[in-house]
Amino acid sequence: MDEKVIYRKKLIILICGVILFFFTSMSKMLIPGAVFADLQKELNFSAAELGAIGAAFMYSYAFSQLAIGIFSDRYGGVRLLVLGCGAFTLGTFLSVSVSSSFLMGIFRVLTALGAGVTFLGVAKLSSDLFPKNFSIALGTVLLIGYLGPVCGIAPMVWLISKTSWRIALGIPGVICLVSFIVILLNMKGTTRPVQKGQTFAPLFAVLRCKKMWYLFGCSSVVFGGYYAMLTLFGMKCLTDIVHLKTSVASLIISGFATMIAAESLLLNFVMMLCRDRRRVMVFASSISFFAGALLGFAVLQFGLPRLLILPSLFLFAFPAGFFAIYSTIAKELVESDYVGVAIAILNFFAFIVIALAGQITAWLLQCWEAGAPMGETGILYPVEAYRNIFIFLSVIALLGLLLAFGVPETRNREKISI
Repeated sequence: MDEKVIYRKKLIILICGVILFFFTSMSKMLIPGAVFADLQKELNFSAAELGAIGAAFMYSYAFSQLAIGIFSDRYGGVRLLVLGCGAFTLGTFLSVSVSSSFLMGIFRVLTALGAGVTFLGVAKLSSDLFPKNFSIALGTVLLIGYLGPVCGIAPMVWLISKTSWRIALGIPGVICLVSFIVILLNMKGTTRPVQKGQTFAPLFAVLRCKKMWYLFGCSSVVFGGYYAMLTLFGMKCLTDIVHLKTSVASLIISGFATMIAAESLLLNFVMMLCRDRRRVMVFASSISFFAGALLGFAVLQFGLPRLLILPSLFLFAFPAGFFAIYSTIAKELVESDYVGVAIAILNFFAFIVIALAGQITAWLLQCWEAGAPMGETGILYPVEAYRNIFIFLSVIALLGLLLAFGVPETRNREKISI
């Protein structure tokens, strides 16, 4: 087949993959985030059940990142996209068609596996098509991905209010199905033979680097707290405690997600202000998260104006836009042959803590469900429930800050041998 025809087919497949990647990023926010109240009111799901569904997605995504990182050289981008997009699309339709929390959790696992594979497929195909401009191509893809959570909160809450949660969450599935069909129609002649896979040696080599564990710990804490706020308790806290309307609360949470996307564009400028010192950004992120947790606790413990919850949540969200800093440090701590695995492990631990933080947060809400009234936004949780959440977040934030002291400064230094 003519090379130009193959290139054109791959470009069409990549465009469809990027569309699907946008919806995989959005999907992280949808259940339980955007439909928290609807699932409580319509299906009588408890906070613990909703937390378990969200955690199932995050655990699955985490393990997909680790497995894909280890065996990332075996398959081409097109084959990965077919596998990932097929699993994600099927999981999306199945998730919105059931009324059982157990089945929904299982189908969200399938959705998450597809989401993880889709991202790697997009990255691999971008590398094939734009080898000289890979960083620009992948940066553009990631920016589109960052916009997924923005559209997954306020716009989705509005769409749910006009239709139903099943229809609203099914619409992305229809778009993904069309994109998946286009990929299948163009894949002939674009796949390459399966290559021999990597061994587990790179995984164990990275895990033997003690300084990497400090990096894994402090980064995971920051992103665990951020996603718990974004997907589970943030919007509920604003409606239950600050007494904002759901539409206003969803716009605020969407604003945080928009800020994250903007920060990714400003990263180079921020690093220039820090004179390229990575450790400054690590400490700034940990301190911001710790300050947000303490402020939220103080507001609820001492009866301060509840609008101060807004800056508290802002301090949670602010450091999440600088994940590339942790990836850069991981890249500089290991040999070049281990960079892909190191970043995969970094993502793995981040999503493990995201899942754990979400489950614990949901359990803390669950403890106060008995006797709590049902309102338009679902179960109305008392101040004590959210105060306990901020106590939990303060504890892990302090742990993350302490771990940050073990992260080395890698500016102008040779790679540290592992």
